[in-house]
Order: sequence, then structure tokens, then C-alpha cells
Amino acid sequence: MNLIRPDGSLLIDTEAAGVLPGAKLLLNPMQLILELAPQRIRVTQVGRGGGKSTGAAIDIKNVVYDMPRSKNFILGETYQQILTRTLPSTIKALEMLGFYKDLHYFVGRLPPKNWKWNSPYEPPLDAIHTITFFNGSCYDLLSQDTNSRGGNYSSGMVDEAQDIDQGKLESQVIPTMRGEYERFKNRRTYRRLSMYCSMPRMRRAEWIFQYQELAKQFPADYLWIEGPSAINAHNLPPDWFKDQQRILLPSEYDIEIRNIRPKKVIGGFYPLFNDRMHTYIDFNNDHLDGIIDNNNGYNAQAFEQLNSLQDNDVQMDQPLEISFDWGAWFNGVVTCQEYNNVFRYLSAMSIDESERIEDLVTKWCTYYRFHRNRNVHFWYDHTAIGKNGIGATYAEIVAKTLISHGFNPIHFYIGQQPGHDDRYKFWGYAHKGDHPNIPKFIYNRHHCKYLIISINNANIKQGRNGFEKDKADEKNRNIDQRTTTHFSDAHDTIALGKYGTRTEERTGVIRTRTR
Repeated sequence: MNLIRPDGSLLIDTEAAGVLPGAKLLLNPMQLILELAPQRIRVTQVGRGGGKSTGAAIDIKNVVYDMPRSKNFILGETYQQILTRTLPSTIKALEMLGFYKDLHYFVGRLPPKNWKWNSPYEPPLDAIHTITFFNGSCYDLLSQDTNSRGGNYSSGMVDEAQDIDQGKLESQVIPTMRGEYERFKNRRTYRRLSMYCSMPRMRRAEWIFQYQELAKQFPADYLWIEGPSAINAHNLPPDWFKDQQRILLPSEYDIEIRNIRPKKVIGGFYPLFNDRMHTYIDFNNDHLDGIIDNNNGYNAQAFEQLNSLQDNDVQMDQPLEISFDWGAWFNGVVTCQEYNNVFRYLSAMSIDESERIEDLVTKWCTYYRFHRNRNVHFWYDHTAIGKNGIGATYAEIVAKTLISHGFNPIHFYIGQQPGHDDRYKFWGYAHKGDHPNIPKFIYNRHHCKYLIISINNANIKQGRNGFEKDKADEKNRNIDQRTTTHFSDAHDTIALGKYGTRTEERTGVIRTRTR
């Protein structure tokens, strides 16, 4: 017997529902709506801990039972996202429903032949990218950095939908939802498209809100659900929200937990930067496939400590180039390489304020430990060589730590940081992308998430000598410092140091020192 509680949640008798015998599953209002809603296209946008993974698992359960032997899909922006974020949470949520991996379904491999499971009516091309269920239904694992076209599917699910390229979704994926029409056309879940998303943090992700407007115009066809994490409070530990308030700064708590849209900066310090145009994704998916093969199927633990071997944009035989922003509240490093007249921001790493600069460099060395070229071009300004109260200069600490991990730092000291007005003009040239003397600048969207947010959040003000970057948020303890201008400053140091004179917007010669 099912029971609706006063808070709007639904207590489901899972034995009667055909899942885990003798257990009870408490659905929150969002999950209850998803269980009952008739709309074919559904978008769920709720805060962290809001129960999206359980909602997705319920969706999978309903499709599996409603359309035995059907072929369906789970789509992510990248294959790496599917392996490291989507599958672990989905496997955990399916277990809550009584579906156990390697018993009721297999990931990345086929079931034993002597189990004699039915096959899908249209079998997948390869098992390594498929979840196969006991009744012959399956889910292909699609991503926009590998292949998201060509199949015939009966339903689909999109995880972290805000990061998906809308054009590719609508031109490549949605048209594939046509499989087994005659067989399943009257089933409730046929051609269902469920999209689960967090609060967008980049401008390119704001397309998802178009579905909110579609739900208002065509409520019979489109469902939009949004809400704070509190929608799932009864399924979370009593002190979970207190912990999140302690862990997260107020600005991040508003976005991640209360699900409040972040502020926008229009025409800021980097007015020509466009995260739709200047960002990219490039993983080594053959390496990721190899991890599955080495584990005889999918094993979530094998993807918990990934390194730069997963990155297809890293040139292993060329030096890496780095620059930092440091201080009492924030320490961060950006990593770059130039090749084929393109300057790539490969990653942006930071540490908690309780950690030291040595910890940041060690974190960097651990991630890039397999890099074959051990030379590291280390770009820094006057802030790296002054007194800082820790007994050694930042430049000395970075160099010493790099050497201890087998890297060879090559020092590029640029002296005094260029003025804000020079930086503003330089980035106008750089992001416009047509200056003959400087390369094209692009940013790895996965590894440079907070650098991109930092650039988007960098406001501008009129200073004594022209335009200045507004750095007021760096003094605000209520704001996550990863989202303020720190990362953008580290990003300026290496770009202006390396290419600033080529735009003729500043004078002087870069001074370099090699140790």
C-alpha cells in the first residue's frame, strides 16, 4: 500500500511496485511527479542532494518494465562524465530499487551466455558502451564527444543536461527516438525524453531554460520541475544542510543548495569571451575504454583517481606551462600548452585555504605524473619573489616542489604585472581571434570550469588610468574564491607574459631566468 505524507512525499511499497521485495521507498515530491506525470519530455532542475539520481533510476525502472527488449540511451556531454559521475550515482540509486549490478544488469560487458537472457530487438553494436538488463532491455551510453547518432531508440535520458550542446541534441539525438514504433507505440514510456540538470554556471548552458518556457506554452507535452535541495530533506541526514552551510560559502550555498540562479556580468573585463565559442572538450576515450577492458566491465572505483592520460589535448612530449595566483584565501594554478597556433588552457586547479602552496603543486605533479617531457615553463610576476611570511618565496616553493617530483622548472619572470588597461586591450585582441601575431585562445571546459566562471564573473570599473578589473569580490569571505577574479589573474600572467608585447600594447622585454 502506498501512502502520501503531509510533506508531499510518497511512501511506496516496493514489493507491490515490482522492485525490492519487503522494502519501502520514500519518494520526494519531485520524484512523485516524475513517477506519475504523463508528459513525454521532462526536465528536472533541482539543487544538490535533491534526488535527481533516484528520479533517473525510477525512470530506468519504468522503461525496463514497460518496454522489455527495448533499446534506449543515456546521454552525457562526455564519455568521461558518464563513467565518473553518471554511472556511479545511477548504480547506487538502482540498488535502492532492488536492481543489482552483475545480477540484474551488466555494464560494459554482456551477461554470461548460460544465463540465457533475451537480447534487445535491436542489439547494441558493442557491450562496452551498454547497460544490459535481465529482460533484454538495454541502455546505450552516448556522449557528444564520441557518438550520439545512428541508433534507433525507444526512449532516452540526458544527465547534466545543462552542459549538452543543444544543437547536437536536437539534430542528432532526438531524431533517433523512433525505434520499435509498431511494437511500443502504445506504451506509456515510449519516446520519453528525461533530462536532469543542475543550475547552469556558464552562459552556454542557459539554453535549458527554454524548456521552462515550453512547459508553460505546451503543458501537456513538456514538464519542467525545479526546486531547492530541501525538496529531498526527508531523505537526507538531519544535519546535512548544516554541513553544507559550513562547507559551502553563502554564494555557493545559494546556487548549489537553494537553487538560485547566479548573477550575470554583461560586458565585463573580458567582453569578447564567449564560453560557447572559446571552450572545448577533448578526452582520450580509448584510454577510458581500456580501463573498462582491464576491469572486465565497468568498475566505478577504477575511475576515481584519473590523471592526464585521460586528456587528449595534452601533448605529452611538449613542456607544460603554468602560472599561479596565490594568497591567504586562495591558491590556484593554470596549465597551458601552445601548438598549431592555438594556446590551450588545459586545466585550472586550486586547493582549500587550509592547505599550503606545496599541496597545490603536489596535486598538480600527481595529476601530470605521466607527462613525458619533464620541463615545466613557470611564468610568474613580482608577487612570487617578495616576502610572504612563510620563510621562502612562492617561486622558490614551486620550483623546489616540482623538482622533488622529477620535473624541471624553467623560470620566466615577467616583472611587474601589466596594468589593467593593457590587459583589457590584450584580451580584446585575443578573444576576437584575428590578431596576426598571437595564437587563438581556447579553454578546456571540463578542467577549467572555475577559470571560465572567473572570466565570466570578472566585472569592470573605470580607474584612474583607464579600465580596471573589479576585484572587490576577492575581499568578500561569503563568496567562493574560485568564482572570483583569482583564476583570471593567473590566466592573465601567462598570456600577457608570453604574448603581451606582440600586440604592441605594452613595452619592455620579458626577463627570463633558467635554473
